[in-house]
Amino acid sequence: MDGRLIPCSRNTFRLKIHFLDGVCAVISPWIAFALREPLLFTTYLNDAIAYAVIGFAATVSAVAFSPLGHVLPEYFSRRDIVATVKVASASIVITVILMFSMTRLVNIPRSLPAIHLFILLAVMVGWRWVRSSLAHQRKIGDAQAPNRWAEYILIIGANSWTWWYSGMMIEVMTQGRQKIVAILDDNARLLGRSIHGHRVIGEIRDIERVVDEYGVHGISIRRVVLTGPKENLLKGSWTHLDRVCSARGIALEVLAEKLGLVDVDEGSTVDTRCTPDCPLTAELAMIRARPYWRVKRAFDVILAGLLLVVLTPLFLLNFIAVLLDIGRPTIFWQRRVGRDRKPIFVYKFRTLRAPFQRDGVPIPQASRLTSIGRFMRETRLDELPQLISVLRGDMSIIGPRPLMPTDLPDDAELRLAIKPGLTGWAQVHGGNLIMPSEKNALDEWYIRNASLWVDIKIFAKTLTTVVRGDRRADDVLVHAMKAGVSRHAPAAQPPPA
Repeated sequence: MDGRLIPCSRNTFRLKIHFLDGVCAVISPWIAFALREPLLFTTYLNDAIAYAVIGFAATVSAVAFSPLGHVLPEYFSRRDIVATVKVASASIVITVILMFSMTRLVNIPRSLPAIHLFILLAVMVGWRWVRSSLAHQRKIGDAQAPNRWAEYILIIGANSWTWWYSGMMIEVMTQGRQKIVAILDDNARLLGRSIHGHRVIGEIRDIERVVDEYGVHGISIRRVVLTGPKENLLKGSWTHLDRVCSARGIALEVLAEKLGLVDVDEGSTVDTRCTPDCPLTAELAMIRARPYWRVKRAFDVILAGLLLVVLTPLFLLNFIAVLLDIGRPTIFWQRRVGRDRKPIFVYKFRTLRAPFQRDGVPIPQASRLTSIGRFMRETRLDELPQLISVLRGDMSIIGPRPLMPTDLPDDAELRLAIKPGLTGWAQVHGGNLIMPSEKNALDEWYIRNASLWVDIKIFAKTLTTVVRGDRRADDVLVHAMKAGVSRHAPAAQPPPA
């Protein structure tokens, strides 16, 4: 899942539109008329009015139902430009469809929607850019103090990190309290180039000469910032930087380390992932190469789509039941580990009340589970939102259940070789009645023996489990535990039904 789409339990849906977006929606079609066909104002005035009214309504609706209406214009960014393009394009498409259904666009020039789109984009982006620029200049002006000395910084590396650091962190956030004097980079072809007006003036080996030359002009460099990773530097460059900065009392920082942007492997403190010589590597390669996984994905999409359509009334009933019993939000989410340790979000209907009362008093765990929540858990109805995760490609209908990072077993690589599932071999042969090690053994048996017939059997047993509840299958469990004793053993034969 994209990191920008992290859900929020406290998020509330509100329609919002800026006043200036409403102005843009009003004036953009008339400007397009004036540029393309001024005669529309007189000859086909009724069609022009109809197009302008529909265009206004479509633009206002597109902005109100999109995140663009909630963006603070003072902090307009490149990502917001992309959102503006999407909103403007959607509004024009809606306008054209509605006008075509009403008038077949008989009296509307075919190029008018394109001109309208260009004008709408220009005015919507334009007013945000102007407001952002004015706010930025006002903050810098307020922050300027006549007797304040700036801290001068030398940047190492001409890259995207430097572009972000110089433009956002230094120019916007420090408001003149820090200034970048120049950039050093070992790529000779970048000499003389600039990023945000800061020029590449030499290589890393020139740092002593650069510091001395600026010192002659009264510019004392007190901080050197490496924007890229150390591994990207030429051999010996980091040692040279460290030696020079230590000798001259200059602070040396690595931007990624300073901001905490380092790789984090959640879960076990011991890295259990297989190395190329790990005995499991060959088996994982064979499992991943099986053609059945591609066939399985096609079945997942078809079945999930059908279930979403058929179970729509259940979705609505669940939503109403949770809303009346527990309240908002009705959806619960957790970050779990998917295939190849990819982080995924697993969604469920809420079955527990909030852990605290309004006055902050904790609620006992036993009192948080409501009767409706208990029924939804027993019948697996709380898992229905995960059908959307199946369509997205994060999950499968059948597979090992996704676990939280802290719950992963030490030897988790086999279970992470395929996508997690809504239901699996462990859920239909014990579910909540078996221990985590037993569940892992059952899941590993499934991964080694997955087939269309096994998946059909799991799907059928899931329906039975929903009606009867969880029941241990000791014979199947013993078979799976024996098969998992050695990872080098051949694939196990199917257990007794």
